[in-house]
Amino acid sequence: MITWKNSSLILTWWIISILLGHAKIDLQLCPQRAITVRDPKWPNISPSFELFAELTDNSGTAEIIQTLTNQRDLVIQTANGETISEYWYFDTNEQFEILHLITDGQTSPACLRQVIGPLATTSTIRLTPFIKPSVLLGYNARDEINLNFGTKFIRASQLSFMPVNIFESCFYLNDLRITVAVTYHMTDIEKFPSFGYMNDSVPLRIEVRTKSTLADNEETYFYNIFRFLSNLTAEQQQQALSIPAGIFCLNQTNTKPAPSNLSDKISMNGEIQILSGEEFAIESVDTIYDRPFQFAQFKVWSNNSAQTIELHDFATGLIYRYFTSTQQCNVWRINSSMSDALPIPNQSHFFQMAQPLHLFLLDDMNFQYTGSRECHRQMRCHVWIGEKPLSSGTGFERREWYWAYEFNNRTIEPWIPVRLVRMHLNAQQKPVILTEMNGGSAVQLTNGTYHIRLLSEFIQFSSSNTQQPIVPKYIGSGFFRDMPVDQWEVCIVDKQIKRTERRVWSFVKPDFQTSADSKVNISIPLGYVMNASIVPNDGSMNLEFNEIISIVSFKPKIVDTSDFFALPQGTFCPNMMPNLVSLSDSGIEWPLRYTVRVVTTTSRGVRTNPLRLRVDNNADTRRARFDYMIDDENNYETLIIDYREQIKYVIDQTRGVCKILQGVSWPDVNPELNPIEFFLKLKETMLDQPPTNTWQYKGTRLCRGSTMHCVIYTMSLDNYPPMISPETGMPSAQNWDETHIEYAWSKRDLILTPQIDKPKILDYPVSLFLRTYQRIATSTGTEYRSEEIEYEFFEMSTDLPNDGFDISVCYRSRNWPYLHLAFMVKLSKGNLADSNHLNRKELYDRFLLMLQTTMAPISSTRIHQLEIDHDITLTADTLYVMFLLLGPTPAADPISGNISLTTPIPTDQLSVEAAREQLRSTINNGNFNINVQLLDSDRSNVTFMAVPDSLQNAKEFLAAHPLIFNGENTTVSEINMINMTNTIVHTVVVSEEKTEWKWSSRAQVGGIVGGLLIGLVVGIVAILIANLVMKKPSSPSQTTLPMLPITSTGHGNKQEILISNPTFGATQPNLISSNA
Repeated sequence: MITWKNSSLILTWWIISILLGHAKIDLQLCPQRAITVRDPKWPNISPSFELFAELTDNSGTAEIIQTLTNQRDLVIQTANGETISEYWYFDTNEQFEILHLITDGQTSPACLRQVIGPLATTSTIRLTPFIKPSVLLGYNARDEINLNFGTKFIRASQLSFMPVNIFESCFYLNDLRITVAVTYHMTDIEKFPSFGYMNDSVPLRIEVRTKSTLADNEETYFYNIFRFLSNLTAEQQQQALSIPAGIFCLNQTNTKPAPSNLSDKISMNGEIQILSGEEFAIESVDTIYDRPFQFAQFKVWSNNSAQTIELHDFATGLIYRYFTSTQQCNVWRINSSMSDALPIPNQSHFFQMAQPLHLFLLDDMNFQYTGSRECHRQMRCHVWIGEKPLSSGTGFERREWYWAYEFNNRTIEPWIPVRLVRMHLNAQQKPVILTEMNGGSAVQLTNGTYHIRLLSEFIQFSSSNTQQPIVPKYIGSGFFRDMPVDQWEVCIVDKQIKRTERRVWSFVKPDFQTSADSKVNISIPLGYVMNASIVPNDGSMNLEFNEIISIVSFKPKIVDTSDFFALPQGTFCPNMMPNLVSLSDSGIEWPLRYTVRVVTTTSRGVRTNPLRLRVDNNADTRRARFDYMIDDENNYETLIIDYREQIKYVIDQTRGVCKILQGVSWPDVNPELNPIEFFLKLKETMLDQPPTNTWQYKGTRLCRGSTMHCVIYTMSLDNYPPMISPETGMPSAQNWDETHIEYAWSKRDLILTPQIDKPKILDYPVSLFLRTYQRIATSTGTEYRSEEIEYEFFEMSTDLPNDGFDISVCYRSRNWPYLHLAFMVKLSKGNLADSNHLNRKELYDRFLLMLQTTMAPISSTRIHQLEIDHDITLTADTLYVMFLLLGPTPAADPISGNISLTTPIPTDQLSVEAAREQLRSTINNGNFNINVQLLDSDRSNVTFMAVPDSLQNAKEFLAAHPLIFNGENTTVSEINMINMTNTIVHTVVVSEEKTEWKWSSRAQVGGIVGGLLIGLVVGIVAILIANLVMKKPSSPSQTTLPMLPITSTGHGNKQEILISNPTFGATQPNLISSNA
């Protein structure tokens, strides 16, 4: 900030400059002295604008972009292939230069900070004598309105055939001690109104002459302005004046404190992208963090889609890592390598659960606010960046946090974290080199031609076409836009329409410096002047007209990245070659069994809409499950579709009510207002059986951050989808005229060996985007209305939960027949049930198959909640098996939605009693045996044999084995849950088991692990059920906004983390994100 002393100096210097300004004016440049009154015809120059100009003097030309806002401006200059960005922050008296340094052939940005002193030179572009355009247009050296700036109208004229008004100004700059004479060419919007921006005249050309008081030399240069945008929005100003992403400026003044008041109860999802050299992988995470419970859970889906669950129990100081693929568990003590653990003061060998700031990496680094920017479609974020030395002294760690504060122009309170970028740099501040997937732009086809024309043909400078050859003729030197050029004459004759064109092309002289890299030996076109005539067929007077075409910002060298030529999202080009293809041609296919989390955004929505999808497309068990939130009050609904039985189960998770609907289709809905319901229909057409031979390949594009590359395919559907009346919610007998659909897929692990017949194997869906169009005829022509819907996919995994399609709540709530059965099993080899040599996932699948086979012809979909565990009341080689057997598939409700009617049970399916007796007979006859191969070194086998006469109903079984679930010797504790959307505290009563037993030495560890896992699962389920049963009132003062995932991108030493569904103040697992 400016000190009082500095403020006094500035005020004194300003007063002196006013008093002495006229005396210092050079009368040769300004014979009538300074002009201090603005001419009435002078247009109003907006206090916020952006201009793009070409700055030219007698030595060369450069490109200049300036953005002006209140007390801040940005100047980007590009000369001789190098770009320097200057940020002037007069509110904090700081100036930053962003340079692009080249080290070992690689370019990396660097930031230099300088304090703006009271006598600093701030009216020119840094390291040049050229005055900023804003100063020439009436603002002072500190981006404030210059009250002493004046202009004088000279005359009306033309510039390149455009009507303009010419003004003059003359003033003295104190910080440079120079006299400035300026001539302005401003658009005349009265004569050429179509050229006006917001009905204001804008500058087209500024001619500048300066003369220094210290050195008696005169300088002349010109600004040719090609774009001038005035009255910038707040978002445009913030976007332009923010330090670019990933750039850290040492000692920058922090103008907004980073978030620090975080809840002790947090739930969030994340996606980690890891790039190391040419190897790329994607991991997903689901985190629950609860300091009052001293508990943290981290679910991780690795790059091979396998799931790992890690539990941190700070109450016992233990970590449990559970592998769902084998259902095995490892246990060790909490240590300093854990991101959520900190050593207890003065007791470095003991650890405590860290504060949430530590989990979010906000407590060990000073962060500085860099501004706000768009961080996702329709979402804006505040951005902080920080840097600290590595403890090893070998480099630095840099972090950049994005916190969302606005979605679809709606304020988000409190702010929600959506992205974290982490990068390691070496001692020279050089980041890890990134390797991009490269693609070509001008590809030679098999017939020898190129799919992009040569530049000379594209600009019609020359052509070897024998039907209409174009041969340029050199006609000498000249000037074009104040630059020395070589001129070439081209004549083009079109005999069919009797049109003749004469074009004079101008190319910059080779020795004249431009914004392009001088080391690139190539001619740079500036444009042409055309004279044309057409001979009418009726013999009337020839039509003659003139045209000037200017080429600006010509870049002779294109950085050829994979997404450089990618079309905008959702773009479909009709009749485009090559031929349309099928997604399967590139290996894009959804697996037979998978689970994925879907986040939905629309152009009309005020929040994201989360959805958890589970799919089983096996022929004998084809099912799908959708879990989604139906309103803003955390009320959830589950839809389970049984395609074999052609029936739908609709479960209200809040009330525990189940409806049965006939058929598997879904009624038409409004996609932008009901995106979840629309996805239920979309799944069958775009996920299960996407259209064939209808897709255009659009190349690759960056997606979800700066590292992941997606392969893009688009298609178009006419007369789709049906339009829904907002008043009635029913189809309006009209369809959208056209819908463009875009699929984006990537690879979870680029190192995987591709299949021979499908070389691309894109195994990770990223997004499905739809843009609908409606043509509306108006009196002035045809207008287009469009809406957008995007479905983003996260946590894709083929590790489908065993009970992912459990419909037992319907049987319980509707009093349909079901049985809870249990029996005993003995092992052929000692106590292997508690050994990590046993693949428990395989064991579970074998038991499920055996049960289904034994009770045939029932389907495995009737068997749920299968539990296999050690019976501590018996010998070490004895297990118990418990499961739920559902009755025959029910018929649909006679009246859709009327759950009070009794649903008739079909008689052509095996009853639960008959199925039980079949199982009893098999067990008693000694035929229920399962062989499993162990994971030990000799890969030996173990047999699980059901104990004859042990099959019982679960109630009878538990009565005979009371120590499995002991209801005595318990104490009562209270668990307080606070949901992030309200302030009501709910209390749940939970029983804690206090029975102590002696275990065998080998079973002890396994028993502890199993007990803790069961206890955690039962506890979490109890909390969830209580939360769902109790209706939660919503708080009108807060906004619930499930966000997009944490995407952590790692480039060897760089990570970028995108966060989704962060929940503060409630750590009970989110129904949608936790049931993976």
